[in-house]
Amino acid sequence: MLGKLKGKRTYILAALLVVVVLVPAVFNVQVPESVFAALAALGVGAVRLALMELSENHGWKTFAAVGVVLAVAVCQSLNVALPYDLIYSLAGVFGLVGIRNAVDKLK
Repeated sequence: MLGKLKGKRTYILAALLVVVVLVPAVFNVQVPESVFAALAALGVGAVRLALMELSENHGWKTFAAVGVVLAVAVCQSLNVALPYDLIYSLAGVFGLVGIRNAVDKLK
């Protein structure tokens, strides 16, 4: 399944983000913040997949961070009380460390 999406994942996410940004403007509806967080997490995951293919670094940190952000986005959409900003920030830093490690392997 992912093989068919190779080279298209980032474009698909970018198109989804454009749709999510345009829908409220056109139809006067509000898109929950959790949708943006989920799309951002998937975008980071797509970047990490591309780097994994280039660097042969098969780390888990970025994918763990993506999973945490997706889980927290679901909790946020269900109105579960969590410190969302703190969790998103920590997961983002953790995910970026994984990407940095993969980039280091390219050198």
